[in-house]
Amino acid sequence: MKLRALLVPAILLTTVLSGQSRPPGVERELVRSVGITLTRVGVSPSAVSLTPGRTAFFFFNRSDRSEPILRIERVTGADQTLERLYDQKSKAGRRRSAALVDLTPGNYVVFDANRPNSVCRITVSAK
Repeated sequence: MKLRALLVPAILLTTVLSGQSRPPGVERELVRSVGITLTRVGVSPSAVSLTPGRTAFFFFNRSDRSEPILRIERVTGADQTLERLYDQKSKAGRRRSAALVDLTPGNYVVFDANRPNSVCRITVSAK
C-alpha cells in the first residue's frame, strides 16, 4: 500500500514540534507529513514513497509498549549499513511524538528499536 504524503506549512510544524511561533521575517516552507502507527502486530504503513525534502514524521503508539524507542535510519552502501538519523525513547504513557527529518534520495527504515523486525520502508526518489 502506498501512502500519499501531506504538505503542511513548516511554521505549523515548527509550532507543533517545539511549541514556538515563527520568528519575524522567516518565510514559510512546505513540509510533508507522514503518519506512522505502532501497533501490537507491527508498523503501519509498511512502505512509503516520497520525493526529497523536509518531512515531519508523526508517530502514534497503539502498541502494548509504553515506552517505544523510535528510530529513523538511512540504508547506505552495498552492505546495507544503517545510518541513524533519529533516535528517541518515548516517555511513559505518551502516545504521540514527532520528528522533523531532511530526506535525500535513498532508502530508509522507521521502526521501534524494541521490535526491529517490524519496519516501515521509505523510498525517496529523485525529484
